[in-house]
Amino acid sequence: MSNLVKNSVDAMEYSPTKEIRIHVYNKDSNCHLEFEDTGSGIEYDNITRVFDPFYTTKEVGKGTGLGLTVTKGIVEENNGTIDVLSEKNKGTRFHLIFNGINHKMEN
Repeated sequence: MSNLVKNSVDAMEYSPTKEIRIHVYNKDSNCHLEFEDTGSGIEYDNITRVFDPFYTTKEVGKGTGLGLTVTKGIVEENNGTIDVLSEKNKGTRFHLIFNGINHKMEN
């Protein structure tokens, strides 16, 4: 989660609206986590590369290109999947699904 937050904060640096939304819900005996921001978005041509090791769109010295690779690895180690949808200049949404886990909401 911390890497998704960091990436969102970086992506929203010049956005007029700065919002991060996190939605957690159960569906089909799986725990879903949707993480969405109003940042700069990801170019269509780059979407397939965001989980590749050492791939970054950040300026030199501002990113290693390992954050989303590590995030994907952690999700997969926990029997999950992660997908990304993005629209340039509108924002990005990551959808994580953890199989066979029911999340109980508590107040």
